[in-house]
Amino acid sequence: MRRLMVLILWLIVAFAALVIVVGFFAAIGRVDRGDLTEIVVSAEVADRALDKVAQFGVVSARARASGASQPVQISFSDDEVSALISDWGRQADWWGSIERLWVSFGPDVIVLTGELMSLGLNFDFRVDLELSIEQSERRVAIRRMQVGDIHAPGFITTALLELITRTVDAGLPRIPMRIESLILSDGELIVSGAAIP
Repeated sequence: MRRLMVLILWLIVAFAALVIVVGFFAAIGRVDRGDLTEIVVSAEVADRALDKVAQFGVVSARARASGASQPVQISFSDDEVSALISDWGRQADWWGSIERLWVSFGPDVIVLTGELMSLGLNFDFRVDLELSIEQSERRVAIRRMQVGDIHAPGFITTALLELITRTVDAGLPRIPMRIESLILSDGELIVSGAAIP
């Protein structure tokens, strides 16, 4: 019994040391944003993005009222999407908040960067997600996942990607649109499909 207790205590100490070391390197490092264009979020950009969301809302309401799908195409620039999600990221929850939450688009790539503020510490992060949808067929992969100086190993990105895929396949988040194609280019996202009732 004594050996089991000693082993459990050693495991707890080793786990705590691992958390401290990982936390240290995650908090002190900065991710490289040199390959990304600078995102400028302004009131005008936010208004333009909200207008596009409202236009989609009109088409979606028309689809619900008629009971039939309505064709729709939406395009957003990376600064418009960043403006839409930046307020969401700044909301303080029990785990913290996200500052400078920016989205950058490149050919078939979405890059999400920001600074996670939690427990009085700042963690700079970057996620590069490869994504394309053609003829309703989705192709997705995580190219890079980094917090501070720590890059997530392959088994973690694979598990996270599987979790995201299963969540999307389960219908979350629920959007009233059937996406038939999604095109990512430098600074722009174009989604085509049908608004569904």
